Amino acid sequence: MNLTFLIIIPIIFLFNFYSIGKILIKKDLSEQIIFGFVVFILVLNYLFFYTNISFLYILTFFFSFSLIFFLRNIFYKKNLLFFFQFFLILIIINLLISLVAISYGSQFYVFRGNIYDTFSYLSTASIISNYNYHQILEIISNSEKKDLILNEYANFIHARPSVQIFIASLNNITNLDIFLKGFAFKSICLLLTFSSSYSFFSNYLDKFSQQVFYSLGFVFGALFFYVYEIDAFAQLLSLPLIIIIAKNLLELNIYQKSDLFLKYLLIVIYSSCFFIIYPEGATVLLLPVGLYILYLIIANKNISFFSKIYLFIILLLIFFVFTLPLYNSTYEYLLFNQLNNGLNANNDFWGYYGAFILGKANPIYDYDSVSMIKNLWKEKASLVDIIISVKDLNIENNNQYYYLNILPSLFGFFHLTTTNNQNFLNYFYIFILILINFLLLKIILKNLSQIIRNFSNENNFYKILISYFLILTLYLIFSKNYWTLIKIYSFYSFFIYIFLIYDFEKKIFTNKFLILILILFPIYKFSSFNSGIGSIDSFPSIMKKKLKTNISWLLDYKKISTCNNIKYEFNDKFKQVYLKLALDDFKIDVTENKTYDCRIIYNNNNFEILNYE
Repeated sequence: MNLTFLIIIPIIFLFNFYSIGKILIKKDLSEQIIFGFVVFILVLNYLFFYTNISFLYILTFFFSFSLIFFLRNIFYKKNLLFFFQFFLILIIINLLISLVAISYGSQFYVFRGNIYDTFSYLSTASIISNYNYHQILEIISNSEKKDLILNEYANFIHARPSVQIFIASLNNITNLDIFLKGFAFKSICLLLTFSSSYSFFSNYLDKFSQQVFYSLGFVFGALFFYVYEIDAFAQLLSLPLIIIIAKNLLELNIYQKSDLFLKYLLIVIYSSCFFIIYPEGATVLLLPVGLYILYLIIANKNISFFSKIYLFIILLLIFFVFTLPLYNSTYEYLLFNQLNNGLNANNDFWGYYGAFILGKANPIYDYDSVSMIKNLWKEKASLVDIIISVKDLNIENNNQYYYLNILPSLFGFFHLTTTNNQNFLNYFYIFILILINFLLLKIILKNLSQIIRNFSNENNFYKILISYFLILTLYLIFSKNYWTLIKIYSFYSFFIYIFLIYDFEKKIFTNKFLILILILFPIYKFSSFNSGIGSIDSFPSIMKKKLKTNISWLLDYKKISTCNNIKYEFNDKFKQVYLKLALDDFKIDVTENKTYDCRIIYNNNNFEILNYE
C-alpha cells in the first residue's frame, strides 16, 4: 500500500498539472507541467486564505478535470508517443526513489536532515488539514491552547504556507501517516525539478535521450540532493520555478518584438509564484532576474522609450496583483521575519550546512567538534581563527587533504572526496580529485573568460548573476553571516550545474563523463542504512545523528488503529510531536484523564503500545 501510494500519487499530481498547463499555454509538455503546477499553487493559496472550501473538493475538481481532459484527448493527441515516453521516465525516477524509502522504512523518511524544519512543516500542514484559516487565527488568539501541535506551530501559518497547504491537500487523500505524505511531497518536487530541467535542455538539445541525460545529471547529483536532504521544503518546491524562469529569460533577446508582452508576462507569473512559495529565496534571485529583464527592455531598439517604461510598469503591477493578496505570507513575513535574520543574524548553522565543503571526513558534523567551533563563534573569534581551528581539526581527524575537496564539493563531486582512512581507496580518491581539480579550474577560467569578453544572452545573464553573487558574498563574509552565504550558494545550484557542463565559447553542452560521475551520488549516499541516515559523513543528511541512532521512529499502526483513547508522556519534544502527528492521522484522542484503552511508552529505544481492558 505504501509503495503504491508513493509511486502513483506523485504521477497523478504531475499529470494533473500537465492537463491544466496544456489548456492554458502553448509550450512543450514539460513546461506545461510547470505552468499547471503554478496555477495549482496559486489557486490553493487564494482558496485557503479567502474561502472555507475543503481541500477534498479542490482535489476532486482538479483530478476530475484531468481525467476528462485525458479521455477527451487521448485518441487525438499528435505527440502521444512522446507523452508516454516522458511519463515513463517520471515513473522510473519516482520508482527508484520510492524503493529506497520503502526498503529502509520510516526510520529513513520520518525526517532527513533538519528535523526542526521537517516537523514544523508537517505540523503546520496537519493544522491546515484540520482547520480553515479563520479557525486557525482564532486558535492563535487563544492563549490557553492545550494541544501540543497547535501551541507550537499554529503561529507558523504565514511562514511559507504553500508547502503546508500542498501537504495538507495530500493529507486529505488517504489516512496513511503524514510522514509518508511528506516524502511523497518531496518526490513531487523532484519530478517537477526534472520536468523543468528537461524543458530547459530542450531549448539546446535535439535528442530525447540527451535531454533526459542532462536533466538526470542535476536531479540525481549532489547539488540537488543538498536541498533535498536538508528537508528545505519551500526551497525544494521553488527550485523548478528557478529553472523555468531561467529558461524563459534565455529565450528572450534585445531584438525581439513579436509576442513580447506575452513572453514577459509568463516570466512574471512564474516569478510571482516563486515569491509566494519562498519569499526570501525569491528576493535573492529575482533581483538579478529583474536587472536582466530591465537590461533587455532598455536595450531593445524595436520598442519606443515610452513603451519600455509602460511595459516595465505593467509587469511590476501584474506581479503585485498576484502577490499582494497574500501579503501576510509574503511581504510581511519577509520584512518582519526573514530579512533581518538573513542579512544580519550571526547564526551558527553554517557548521551543519557547510561542513560538506571540506569533504566526507570533515569532523565538523561530530558533536564535540561542532561544540568547539560554536564556542569560538560565541566568543566572536575572527574568521582566520575559525579557519585555523577547522584546519587543525581536519588534520587531527586524518583528513589532511581536505583542501583537495573544496572545489569538487562545491560543484557536486562530494562523493569522490577523501576519507580519513589511509588506505588504497583514499589514495585513489586523492588521484581522482587532483584530476578533477585541474579540470574544474580549466572549466572555470575558460567560461569566466568567455562570459567577461562576449555579450551573448547567456553571457550577459551570467555576468549579472556572478556580479550579484560576489557582492553578496563579500557583504556576508564581512558581516560574519556564513550560514546565509551557504544558503545563497544552494539557491545557485542549477546555475552552478550549467556553468560546469556548458561551453560558453562553443555554445554547446559538454562534459558527459562528468555528468555520469555526478549521477553516482545517490548510489553512494543511500547504499548503506546506518539507522536511516545513509552514508555517515559531513553531507547534511542529518543534523542530530543521535535522533536517528538512538531512537527507532517506528509505530505499530495496526495496533494503534484498535485504540480509541491513548495516553503518553514524554519530556522530549520531538517524540511528542512525532506521536501527536501520527495519532492525528487516525483521529485518535490523546487524553489526560485516567480513562484510556492504550498507552504508549518508550522502552529500549522503541515506542511500545500497551493495551488496557
